[in-house]
Amino acid sequence: MRTKVTLVLVFLNVALFFYIFHFEAKWRQDRAGLVNSRKVYGPEASTIDSFTRTSPDSPTVRIEKRGETWWLTQPYEWPANPNAVDSILRELQFLEHETSFAVKDLTSGGRSLADYGLDRPSLTFTFTSAGRAFETRLGNPTTLAARLYLLSPGGERIHVVNRAVADSLGLPLDQIRADSVFTIPIFEARSLGVQSDGTKVRLRRDGDRWAFETPILARANKDNVNV
Repeated sequence: MRTKVTLVLVFLNVALFFYIFHFEAKWRQDRAGLVNSRKVYGPEASTIDSFTRTSPDSPTVRIEKRGETWWLTQPYEWPANPNAVDSILRELQFLEHETSFAVKDLTSGGRSLADYGLDRPSLTFTFTSAGRAFETRLGNPTTLAARLYLLSPGGERIHVVNRAVADSLGLPLDQIRADSVFTIPIFEARSLGVQSDGTKVRLRRDGDRWAFETPILARANKDNVNV
């Protein structure tokens, strides 16, 4: 009798274990699906190689990846601030909506993109990934605090997202560009050449000393060169 009771208890424990395991696995899967369904962008946001920002009141800004370095190419050529670029890329990769609705359903309610400020967006952000371009439009703020309307790439859905995305994608130009044009550390530099209006100046380092090679042969001020 005891053997039968023991076998029954073992069977019930095993059955309970498989039930809990299956239930938890399904819960985790449903949870992951819910999180992914709130993401505005898919895997394309993980392989961005350039992006362009346009707005009515500021110049167009374009950033491109060259090798492992990001460069500002519009409105002028300059190294990009890697921290600023990383901040923008993270914003795109992890951006989630509070809710969303289909653009095709607007007409049934007598509404259009203009009602959400998406016909003439305050900011248009286009990035390229795997040879494709993805355009996003930022529109009006919502009646709820700290939210705004965003038109997804392809123009099929309108997302309600945190207004902080406008701050991230709309960083001022002086924060997007790098503080210096040269990325090589000073101690690694061996020579320096400057040309302006036909005049060439070349300096070379010998140990801790800098010297002019052209247009004259003379010692250079180390502190001024290192600046």
